[in-house]
Amino acid sequence: IYAADVRTTYFAETLSILLVAACVPVSLKLFAWVLTRKIDKVSLPEALRLYSFWSKVRVAMLSLPVWVGLAVYYLTLSNKGLLCAFIALTASLFCLPGEGRLRKELHINKEEEA
Repeated sequence: IYAADVRTTYFAETLSILLVAACVPVSLKLFAWVLTRKIDKVSLPEALRLYSFWSKVRVAMLSLPVWVGLAVYYLTLSNKGLLCAFIALTASLFCLPGEGRLRKELHINKEEEA
C-alpha cells in the first residue's frame, strides 16, 4: 500500500527499528530487576505467580515490535520490518524459562520438595 511513498516507508522503518531497540533491552533487563526487587522477597507460591505474570509481560512487550515489524513489512514491502520482527522473536526465546532456570532463579532445590 505504501511501498511507493518514501516518507511513509522511512517513518515506518524508523518506528520499527526504534521500537525493537527499546523493547528488547527493556524486556530483558526488566525481569532481572523485578526478580531481585520483588520476586525474591515473597513466599514461594506468590513468587511463582509473580514469575508467571512478569514472564507474560515480557513476551507481550516483545510481541509489540513483532507485530509492528510484520505490519511494516507488509505495508511497505521493506525488509527492515521483517528483520526487526525476527530480532524481537529471537529475543523472546530468552523469555521462555525451563524448569532448571525456574528453579535456579527462584532458589528452589529438589531436596526441599521431598
